[in-house]
Amino acid sequence: MKKMWSTIQSKYPKSSIALGLILLAGCSPLTVTTAIPVNQTPTSDPAIIDTPAIGDRWEKYEDSKYGFYFLYPALSQTCCVIAGALTGQTQLIITLADESTTTPNTDMPFDGFAIYVVRNRERIALQDYVEQEKAAQIQAGKKIVGESFLPSGSDRIVTIDGQTGTAIQGYSWDRIQRIYVPFPNRDLFLVIAVSEKSEGSFERTISQVLSSFHFADMTANNVPGSVQVLEGPHISYMGILFTLDPAIGSRLHVFDDVTSLNGSIVHHTRFSLTLEEYCQTWCVEVYPIAEFEQAFGFFVFPPAGYRGGAAVIFEAKEIALSFQNGSGNRGLETSGQSHYVVSNESLKYIFRGYSADQQSGIYVQIPIHAANLPDSAPTMTTNVEEILEYNRQVAESMNALTPADFTPNLDLLDALVKSIYVGTQ
Repeated sequence: MKKMWSTIQSKYPKSSIALGLILLAGCSPLTVTTAIPVNQTPTSDPAIIDTPAIGDRWEKYEDSKYGFYFLYPALSQTCCVIAGALTGQTQLIITLADESTTTPNTDMPFDGFAIYVVRNRERIALQDYVEQEKAAQIQAGKKIVGESFLPSGSDRIVTIDGQTGTAIQGYSWDRIQRIYVPFPNRDLFLVIAVSEKSEGSFERTISQVLSSFHFADMTANNVPGSVQVLEGPHISYMGILFTLDPAIGSRLHVFDDVTSLNGSIVHHTRFSLTLEEYCQTWCVEVYPIAEFEQAFGFFVFPPAGYRGGAAVIFEAKEIALSFQNGSGNRGLETSGQSHYVVSNESLKYIFRGYSADQQSGIYVQIPIHAANLPDSAPTMTTNVEEILEYNRQVAESMNALTPADFTPNLDLLDALVKSIYVGTQ
């Protein structure tokens, strides 16, 4: 295994961590003295295959929401913090560390690892995401260490339960090795952040953990039983009421979604036509605004996020729209992290609004097709100005369409929003 460096974040409380960019008072940042090309071709290392078994001080960690499990030895879940991915919508799942390798009240390195899940809303390729991560880590190093920061990055191909991923190290100031692996058949990335007290001190343990890793089948027939199914057309759940027209669907799945950042966790309710880990296609979401503001200091609607997110890059058919006890705005949108040509593949009906008492945020997202759009984006120049002009002309044309020129009919979707009532949850 390539040399793994450990974090200098040992005993710091989670409240001191912000997007992985941590300014440490009284510490001298480590610097890299040797620079090598940062776009080198990944190399592949043979894994140490010595799969452990439950018992003999090894336990099983299972995550039913995202569908994976692994085995781990006697490690602490509370002593330490290890920073994970720096970009995208990231959720910390668990941190496990050998507390005996820590030095109390210092920032000395220790042995351990952390598991994160990143939602790949834009469905970008793994290697593109890894390159995005490298750039973010280098930028973070320059902000913390200074412009003299010289990354000595190395890449390595890894395989976890049949999924091919990439391990990188040396691009970040914190010297953590980060392993990126795509979930099978889902828009999620697994990120494993590995810390070592000294070179090779945690190598055998983390190899055993990774060899025990298994992704569960999360297809429609294997979703956890805790997911509730609500029959239409009259949807009622914990004070949330609305009408689901049979032309849209006959039933909905309801989820208790979680947003997590720096140890703070907030729940919100999501209704979906399909079994998805998050709102990828069709959803009605209700957010408790005060809880988000208390946990994170502010509240934002998608596609913005609390650890990055995307921006709206196309808008059309915008109007004010009221529901039973609140109001907001609806439009037809496309979002992304860069500008691209709009098409029916990316177009969505979007509503964002607030209850009259300002306690609840309502977000509705529904895929929609417009008569004036191609099903997929046409091939054209990558010049941003030309893309912007193309999208502007499309928006102008779309604004002239009637509700019947859309599938589903625009009036049908507006009726769903107008029927929403949000009471005490």
